[in-house]
Amino acid sequence: MSSGRLEVVVGDLALDSFGLDAQTWSRIADEADVVLHNGALVHWVFPYDKLRAPNVLATLTAINLASTGKPKSLVFVSSTSAIDTDHYVKLSESLARDPSGARGVLENDDLEGARSSLKTGYGQTKWVSEKLLFEAGRRGLCGHIVRPGYVVGDSRTAVTNTDDFIWRLVKGCVQLGLVPDIN
Repeated sequence: MSSGRLEVVVGDLALDSFGLDAQTWSRIADEADVVLHNGALVHWVFPYDKLRAPNVLATLTAINLASTGKPKSLVFVSSTSAIDTDHYVKLSESLARDPSGARGVLENDDLEGARSSLKTGYGQTKWVSEKLLFEAGRRGLCGHIVRPGYVVGDSRTAVTNTDDFIWRLVKGCVQLGLVPDIN
């Protein structure tokens, strides 16, 4: 699908070259200005090894695509799951109390506060992917990492992924008439 400025290319994250044929891969490598990588297998129970190919290896494939042909930037959509540790919760809470108004994790944070304490395979794959991107940046690749909060339904139509964790939580709360006591 192409609109002149943006072209969406559908592939398989777990396959070499996203499963694209050589002609499509070469065309993208030679024509694109930016590669936006927003693909991942999101699953809160699967271990790292089950998510490695579609998440980590796909990030390496996106880096390869952005590094092939004409120079391109790589924009990687990550997740707050990459920093879902006590270290970053405490850092966030301390920043919220900071009278200087500082907010959020600094862009130059090296993510070492999450190196060994991420509890989900998904968060671990996002952490590894971000570290790979840091290294690619040190080697000259231009780009950005974006960590959006929850992505929910369209503000006008309310169309959303009803199989998402947050909506399953909301549905369960409505069905039970209860809400969890969590921070």
